Amino acid sequence: MIIFDLYPNGKTKAVTFSYDDGSKNDLRLVDTFDKYGVKATFNLVSAWIDASDNFLNKADVLEISKTHEIANHTKHHLWNERIPIDQMVSEVVECKNDLEDIIGKSVRGYAYPNGKYNDELLALLKGLGVSYARTAAQLRTFAHPENFLLWSGTCHHDNAVGDAKNFIKLTSYGKLPVFYVWGHSHDFERKGNWNALTETLEILKEDNTIWYATNIELYEYLTAIKQLKISHGEKSVYNPSCISVYATVDGKAVEFKPGLTLL
Repeated sequence: MIIFDLYPNGKTKAVTFSYDDGSKNDLRLVDTFDKYGVKATFNLVSAWIDASDNFLNKADVLEISKTHEIANHTKHHLWNERIPIDQMVSEVVECKNDLEDIIGKSVRGYAYPNGKYNDELLALLKGLGVSYARTAAQLRTFAHPENFLLWSGTCHHDNAVGDAKNFIKLTSYGKLPVFYVWGHSHDFERKGNWNALTETLEILKEDNTIWYATNIELYEYLTAIKQLKISHGEKSVYNPSCISVYATVDGKAVEFKPGLTLL
């Protein structure tokens, strides 16, 4: 029997971080994440890039994109529910284009400004090149989303220490648990609590079953699982995606590479 209970390289849990706005404090955040081998997604407001010394410049963004994900947080950080739909669309498209011009790669992730959205925008996002969109909710669970356009994290980083302790205690992995932390790096500076980030990462470091992924990597992996074509009797698996998917088959870890795997 095939059981989809594994992340890449046989890991059984996933951790992802998401940080908004593009504060210059993101550079300290990147240095800390890189030290611990952690992946993160940075949701940037493109009009704020190079706007002042308080924000990232284009060179910063390009450098961050080499090891982390750059995602869309609109052109000007307007409140989605307070502006016309035409302006919402422009905000998303112009930010996407600005960021892609800087990093030379496709930008497919999105975070709702202030966590706000409406049904009109939801209906359009896929057509605007958005694969997933993050809200500002805190579910305080380790489930992955049923709708990636309404992706709510586990917690804000203010609550991450306690949730990290609960996460590493998990012993049942069949549901592919995800620990998703979001926030703003300038909050660490404002509150003087950078130690909370380090404490969270130190807790997670003790668990060698964790796969650290950007938001888009996690999206692509979970989506690839659902795209698999399994033959009658589970004698073969066809993987139409461009990434490997891992599963337990009769108690053994198996990699389903792109293409056909015979069992």
